[in-house]
Amino acid sequence: MQVVLVPCGITAQLGDKVKSSVLAYCDGLITTLQRCGLRVRADYRDNYSPGWKFNHWELKVAPVLFMLDYNTCK
Repeated sequence: MQVVLVPCGITAQLGDKVKSSVLAYCDGLITTLQRCGLRVRADYRDNYSPGWKFNHWELKVAPVLFMLDYNTCK
């Protein structure tokens, strides 16, 4: 894995429409990065906090971690 995308700030208060737009933005970014020849993965797990996910991927030695929130995806 060369790049891991971690969507942050997605809570129940934002609603499904916002969540789906953030995830769609992430999917588009994955496609773009893969076209550039990078190995990309997105961590969409809801049962872990963003901090836990960062720690998990740092231990797996992922060179680049992208943190994306709703404001980034606007």
